[in-house]
Amino acid sequence: MALALIASFSCYTIPPTLVGGCSLKDRIFNWIGTTYKVLGDYDNSLIFLKKELEIEQKIGDRAGEGTTLNNISQLYAAKGDYETALDLFTTVP
Repeated sequence: MALALIASFSCYTIPPTLVGGCSLKDRIFNWIGTTYKVLGDYDNSLIFLKKELEIEQKIGDRAGEGTTLNNISQLYAAKGDYETALDLFTTVP
């Protein structure tokens, strides 16, 4: 798991090139965020998922935005912040 995190960080400086309709950078942020989630580090996971969401909103990736909002809402639920989780879940496009 740590190796996946290190590999993801090494790609952090990649420019936000569109690949298959999505940004390569947002995929990397997703991988890092997911790795932190699996490790139980919800705060760092949230940081990277929010970066992913920002890119998806900027490029108009509505499907990716919905998936990321769902993932973020699950993180808030895991942290016990059910109100924020529900608010985010109900805003999923």
